[in-house]
Amino acid sequence: MVVAATVVTALIIAVGLLGTLVPALPGSILVLLGVIVFGAVTGWDAWAIGITGVAALVTTASMVLGVRIPAKATGATASKRSLHVGILGGVVGFFVIPVVGLPVGWITGVFLSEAAASDSATARRSTLAVLRSFGAAALVQFGLALSV
Repeated sequence: MVVAATVVTALIIAVGLLGTLVPALPGSILVLLGVIVFGAVTGWDAWAIGITGVAALVTTASMVLGVRIPAKATGATASKRSLHVGILGGVVGFFVIPVVGLPVGWITGVFLSEAAASDSATARRSTLAVLRSFGAAALVQFGLALSV
């Protein structure tokens, strides 16, 4: 029973780690879920409860930083309208292009919105700044998920 729980937990955590890098999966939450499943199967002793509590705190910090880093960095480089158009482009891309449509549509939406508001060089700089900020947030979430 413990071996099966360990394998299932490892799979959930592996998918969660992948999810911190792929925007379509709730990565940090899956990693926490893996810790909770393992604690539930092995018995809720004091260590399991303590580790799950620390994992929940780290997951919360990961999710907060995953939102705050891009919000702070993109505020100076891209308009909120561009980010909203990027979200709309990501939704359209998700349904039009299998697997990679969400990020492709999001990037395209941000670029086109910025290009409509200014010249293409400014749009390119703004889009690259937005990509860097979201990439930094993904790396922070991945690192914190690894620490869990």
